[in-house]
Amino acid sequence: MTTQFNRDQTVVLTDQSQYVKWIAQLENKCAPLRVWHIFDPKQLAQSLIEPHAPDRPEIDGYQPSTAAINAYTTQYQVDHPDAADVPPFVPRRVSDLSNNGKVSYKEDVEDYKGRFEAYKMKESKFQRESTALAQVTDFIRTTVSAHLFANCCKADKPYREWIITLKSTVGVRTEDELVKARMRYHNALKPMRVVTYWDTWLTEVDHAVTEGKATGVPECLTDQFIKADFVSSVSKHFPTWTTSFIVHGLRDATVTATEMFLQFRQNAQLMHPAKSRFNNAAFVAGGPTLNNEEPDSKPRKGKGRPYQKRPRPPDENTSQRCKACDGFHSLSRCWYAFPDMAPEEWQPREHITRKVKDRISSTPDLQDDVRLAKRPRARTSVIKKSQSATPAIEPTSED
Repeated sequence: MTTQFNRDQTVVLTDQSQYVKWIAQLENKCAPLRVWHIFDPKQLAQSLIEPHAPDRPEIDGYQPSTAAINAYTTQYQVDHPDAADVPPFVPRRVSDLSNNGKVSYKEDVEDYKGRFEAYKMKESKFQRESTALAQVTDFIRTTVSAHLFANCCKADKPYREWIITLKSTVGVRTEDELVKARMRYHNALKPMRVVTYWDTWLTEVDHAVTEGKATGVPECLTDQFIKADFVSSVSKHFPTWTTSFIVHGLRDATVTATEMFLQFRQNAQLMHPAKSRFNNAAFVAGGPTLNNEEPDSKPRKGKGRPYQKRPRPPDENTSQRCKACDGFHSLSRCWYAFPDMAPEEWQPREHITRKVKDRISSTPDLQDDVRLAKRPRARTSVIKKSQSATPAIEPTSED
């Protein structure tokens, strides 16, 4: 059965324990919007300033022509014969300008067009950034506790100062977070104790490596170091895969740590299929069962009806795991290793049968143990008392 892995949920910043994951979460939010440089405490860039549109050149600000002035004066005197003074002429059309005025006006118009195009580009960029900053601001508001947001994220302060204040308020020290992430990485890469729980172990390794990369753990910054540590950790339980990976993937720069995890997961899933959460519920169905085995096809009916189960000797250690199938029994009592010992109604599981065969064929020590377990043991004859009376034999004397 394929193991389901849950994604980490959105991190809400309440204290120092969530800061590293929260700041990484914030960076992932800002990066696609291209505004991380505004929030990053290590940078100095500021948000854009709203641009202002350039002023269009007006015709009345240029020199009018003499002909336009004379025509205006004549017409004004006709319309106002009693007027003593004639108001100054204000040009309204390009044709009212002198030659020099026309040249100056056209040059200013061309300059205005260029400046207006630049303004439109700046305005568009400013609007995109403003929209992105609004999204990030709302994201911070929803992922920071109300107390921290009210005290550290002031509207009149730069966004970068929000982050600096949040970090100092929750009491985060970069050195402490680095030590914590490095410790988690080394603890995660300790050899697994129970090989059947490899999926849980691998998930923790993956998370520890991801956190180590985000925090800057030196061992996590190079895939070569991660691969070497991982191979050393799994070599005990997965010797065949380890040998193959050392030859084909350890020194191959194109094989990343992520690709290595994927290859290991595929191999481990084949050798040790992830257990279902409902395995225990299947055991009560009845029939001869073994660890990770299918029950009898005939279900048990009634609360008091007994069901058949493989008998255990009183001196057998139930905590001992079988070297062949990982069941809680000795190797000599393994039905997968010795199918002739199993009852007729037992139904073996195909993937466990395949795993046991592969294990025996690839492990010399296990082959020796199987051969030893097959040898017949010398048994001491046991004299049982007969239920019927045994006739007494009278002693005879020799002549």
